[in-house]
Amino acid sequence: AVGEFGIATRLVQAQAAPHEEREPPPAELPLEQPAQTMVYRPPTVVAPPEAEEAPPPPPEREVVTLTVAGSKHEITTPRVVLGRSRGCDVPVPDVNVSRRHAELRQEGATYWIVDLDSTNGTAVNGKQVARERLRDGDRITLGSTEIVFGRSLP
Repeated sequence: AVGEFGIATRLVQAQAAPHEEREPPPAELPLEQPAQTMVYRPPTVVAPPEAEEAPPPPPEREVVTLTVAGSKHEITTPRVVLGRSRGCDVPVPDVNVSRRHAELRQEGATYWIVDLDSTNGTAVNGKQVARERLRDGDRITLGSTEIVFGRSLP
């Protein structure tokens, strides 16, 4: 049949020449087991458990406040509107303050007070401003109300 073939083998040993001495036959060797496929895996090295490092403490959160008439308001958003309107983030109960008088803005790590075209203007530490960078302890005047800006770590 096509694709089938056979192989015949036989063991042939050379005959020793008559004048040569024959070597004694080798000692019988135990039969070897048939060859097997071996998969080699290097031993897994398990590192001893190290003492886990404690995660670094979270950075301390800066506390920013506006103090209006003895009432402290913590600032938690990047933009805060100050004014006479009840809809303002920080209400200022003063008839000389516009409904939407000024805005406190956080830009990166800096805070600014921005006048929102108010009727009576905005002052920082006694100086009239349209936009001014704020530092801890600055005094903002809206109408006849003084507001203290505060920045501190708890």
